Amino acid sequence: MKVSGGVFLALALAASGCGDDSGNGELVECNGGGEPNSLEGSYCEGVSMSFSEVRIKKQPAGGAFFVIVDWVTPTAENSLEKTLVVAFSSETVVIEPGVEIPLLNHGGSVRRILAEGAMDLTSQLEPAMTRIRFDSWNGEIGSDVTGQVAMLFKSGRTLTGKFGGKLLDGSAPGNM
Repeated sequence: MKVSGGVFLALALAASGCGDDSGNGELVECNGGGEPNSLEGSYCEGVSMSFSEVRIKKQPAGGAFFVIVDWVTPTAENSLEKTLVVAFSSETVVIEPGVEIPLLNHGGSVRRILAEGAMDLTSQLEPAMTRIRFDSWNGEIGSDVTGQVAMLFKSGRTLTGKFGGKLLDGSAPGNM
């Protein structure tokens, strides 16, 4: 299914500010400014959405695979706090650069996994306005991947994110 960039444009106009991961491991706040990895939008008002890196993973699942994009912060306990986790299965979709994927129509989920517990945001999202797009993707572990995610919550709040990095093997130790 090919979809125009309309959802991203509409949500980008509705979102304010931006966040950044310049690759130096510093903590980045949502609506903090910059590129290449960011989170922005009205969802961040009153909700801490800081991260220090983005991990893009491909994890085998039967004959298909899951794509998982994590905005994360390492903790003192050698684990990861996952500020935002966006995941979906390739079982019902072909990933093509520049093509929007209706995330929730393809078994997608959006969660937060924090020290105080996990929170599933999926049911709070508008399915028709929650999309992911890969600007660069060839599916090979170790290749460069860039893209964007756009979400509209049923409350009217927005959250958009940009991501870029190397595609990791999600089944490898240390990449879970």
